[in-house]
Amino acid sequence: MSKQDQPQFQQTIFETDRPATRDSGPVTCLGMTFPNDEERRKHFLGILREKLKDPEFRKIEGFPIGSDEDILALSDPPYYTACPNPFIADFIKHYGTPYDPSKPYSREPFAADVSEGKNDPIYNAHSYHTKVPHKAIMRYILHYTEPGDVVFDGFCGTGMTGVAAQLCGDRAVVESLGYRVENDETIYQQGTDENGKSVWKPFSKLGARRAVLNDLSPAATFIAYNYNTPVDVQAFEREAKRILKEVEEECGWMYDTLHVEPASSRLIDSIGFEPCDPFEATHSIYRKGNLPHIQVPGATYFITFRTHEFRKLSEESRKIVLDAIGYWDDRRWKVISAVVMPDHVHIVTRPLVREGNTYWDLSDILHSVKSYSANQVNKVEHQFGTPLWQTESYDRVIRDADELAATLAYVNHNPVKAGLVSRSSDYPCSYVAEELLKAGWKPAPLGKINYTVWSDVFVCPECTREVVFWQAAVDKKAGKVHDAFPCPHCGATLSKRNMGRAWVTRYDKAVGQTIRQAKQVPVLINYSVGKLRYEKTPDAFDLALIEKIEAMDIPYWFPTDRMPEGYNTEQPKVSHGLTHVHHFYTKRNLWVLGAFANKVHKELVRALWVATACTEGSSSLNRERPFGLPSKLSGTLYVSSMIREINALAFLQRKIDKYETRGLGSYVFMAAKSSTLLDEPGSSIDYIFTDPPFGGNLMYSELNFLWEAWLKVFTNNKPEAIENKVQGKGLPEYQRLMTECFKEYYRVLKPGR
Repeated sequence: MSKQDQPQFQQTIFETDRPATRDSGPVTCLGMTFPNDEERRKHFLGILREKLKDPEFRKIEGFPIGSDEDILALSDPPYYTACPNPFIADFIKHYGTPYDPSKPYSREPFAADVSEGKNDPIYNAHSYHTKVPHKAIMRYILHYTEPGDVVFDGFCGTGMTGVAAQLCGDRAVVESLGYRVENDETIYQQGTDENGKSVWKPFSKLGARRAVLNDLSPAATFIAYNYNTPVDVQAFEREAKRILKEVEEECGWMYDTLHVEPASSRLIDSIGFEPCDPFEATHSIYRKGNLPHIQVPGATYFITFRTHEFRKLSEESRKIVLDAIGYWDDRRWKVISAVVMPDHVHIVTRPLVREGNTYWDLSDILHSVKSYSANQVNKVEHQFGTPLWQTESYDRVIRDADELAATLAYVNHNPVKAGLVSRSSDYPCSYVAEELLKAGWKPAPLGKINYTVWSDVFVCPECTREVVFWQAAVDKKAGKVHDAFPCPHCGATLSKRNMGRAWVTRYDKAVGQTIRQAKQVPVLINYSVGKLRYEKTPDAFDLALIEKIEAMDIPYWFPTDRMPEGYNTEQPKVSHGLTHVHHFYTKRNLWVLGAFANKVHKELVRALWVATACTEGSSSLNRERPFGLPSKLSGTLYVSSMIREINALAFLQRKIDKYETRGLGSYVFMAAKSSTLLDEPGSSIDYIFTDPPFGGNLMYSELNFLWEAWLKVFTNNKPEAIENKVQGKGLPEYQRLMTECFKEYYRVLKPGR
C-alpha cells in the first residue's frame, strides 16, 4: 500500500478505536475513553511509572537494563512498553476470545512453498539481523486463523508478525499474494479438484488479526512498535523533517567540499607554474626545525603561518599583513594568491630568480614579511614587543596542476569556510593575481559530500614506511582488492597478513582516557554539485574541514558506553581499538546523530526509530566494497579496512522518506522481556508464529548494542537463548532456555491449535 493510500485506509479503522494522531478527539482504549490520545498515554504512563517502582516488577526475568525515565521515554503504554508489559492480560481479556472446547477447530497442515522477496518498502524501512518477510507470514496466519484472532510471536524481532496480522485485513495486499477476495470477504486460493482441474477454493476470511509481540531486546521491540502502531505519516514526516532541517542548518557545512576543475594550460602558463616532486629534484635544499622545509628552484609553494597563541587580528591589521606580502610581489616572489585570516595566513607563491641560477630564499622572504608586519601591526594595536607570529611556517611544494587548482580553491574559500563572508569576493583581506583572473580562473563552487571512503594504514615490514591500503591494494578500474601487492615505497610484496597496522594514540575527552586506535585516512570523496555527481581525492580543504571538526566539542549527549565483552564485540576492539560506542562514528556523523537524537527525544520520541535506522549505516560497520554496494557484514560487528562514511544528514532524510507503519489501532501490544515466563493467560492465544534464535548463529544482544546505546535501554542477556562462550552458554544452556520458552508457548496456546 502506498503512503498516499495509507491514511484513507487507516482512517476507517481508527474511527472505531484509536485516532491516527494525538489531540484528534476522544480515544477509546481497553474499554476506557479519553479526551485525546495524549491523555490516554499520560494515564497509562502513570500506571507504568508506579509499576516500575515495584522491586518485584523489576525482578521479572529478562527485565531490560535502563533507568525508569529512559524506559518511560520509549514506552507508549498500553500498546508498547520497553519492559514487561503489564497491560497484555487486559488486552487479551478485552479483545481475545475465551477458549471454548465445544467450538471445533481444524486446519490441514500448511504445506505450500513460501517464497517472498525482500524488496518490499516495509521490509527495507529498518534493517535487522534476520527478518521473515511479512507477506510470507501472512500466508500462515490466513491459513490458521480467523479475523480478530490473537497471534503471538515470542521472538518478534522487528515485528513483522504484527504487520502480517494486521495486513490480513488489507484486500490489495492479500490479493497480491495470489489469492482472490470476494465481496463477502471470503478469501480463495487456487487448488485442484478430484479430477486434477484447477479451481478456486475458499480457505479464509478477510480481516485484521490482533497480535502480541515479545522480544528480549528493547531495540527490536522499539522497531516493532514503530512498524505496528498507527501514526499520521504525513504529520510525522513533516515534524521529523522540521527537526532534521534544524540539524542541517547547524551541521550542513560539515559535508561541504570544493568542486575544483582541473587547472587549464592557459592558467598554468599565466603564472609560470612547473610541476615538481621535491623528492626527485636534483637541487633541493633541506632544512629542519620543528617542521621540515624543502626548497626547490622554480617550485610553487603553499605556505601557512599562524599568529602567536592564536592572537586575533583586526581588519586593519590584516590589511597591513596583506600589504607586507604584496611588497615583494614580482620582485622576490610571485604572489599567486593570498588570504589573511584573523589568526593565520595562507599564501600560494613562487620565489623568483635572484641572479644566474639562484633563487630568492623563501625563508628570507618570509622573515622579512613577518618581521615588518609584526612591527606595523603592534604599532597599530599598541602592543609593542608582543610576539605576533609563531616562529615557523608550514610550506609545501605544490606537486602538480591538480594540487595547484585545489590549493587555490582552498585559499580563496577560507573566509567563507570561517563564516566571515558569504562570498569570497567580499573579503577585503585576500588577493588573487591579475594573471589568474585574465586566464579565466574562478572561485570553486561548493559541492555536497555523499560519502567519504576511509582506508586503514599499515606499515611495510621491509622499509617501515606507511602504506595506505586503498592506494596499494585496490584496483579501482577492475573493482578488485588484491591479496598481495607491492609496497609503493620499496617494492616488497605485501599482504594484510605480513603488515602491522599503523596506530594513533589520542586523548578521548568523552571517556576521559587515552585511547589507541588503528590509523585511518580519507582517500576518496563522492560529492554532488546540483544533480551531477563527481569523485575526488581529498584535498587541503577537505583535510582542514575534518581537522576543524575533530577539534570541536559536540554540544549534545551521545552514547559513550563501553562495548560489552562478547563474541562479536571482540573483533572491532582488537582490529581497530573501537572499545566504546562513539568510536564507531566519525566526529561529524556522531554530531549529526547526536543532534537529531537529542531533539527528537524532546519533541518526537517516535522519530528515534529514524535514528536507529541510520546508526549502523552511518558507522564504521559500513564496508566500502569496490566490487559492489557498501554494506555491513551481516550478523557481525566487523570493521573493514575500507569504510564508507555516508552523509548522515542525507541518510536521515532518506529514512524519513521511507518511514513505514502498518498500525491499525489497538491491534498489537508489545513488550520487551524474556519468553521464558509469559504474562499471557493460559489457553488464550489462537496462533503462534515465531522465528527463534538458532544456537550460536547470531548474538543478538551484542549486535543490538549500538542501537540500544542510542535508546539508552539495553538487553538483559541472562535469559538470552543462544550459544555464547563469553556468556557461559553452550548447547545444554541453549536447550534449557528454548525448552522453557516452548513450554510457555504450549501453556498460552489454545488446545488443539
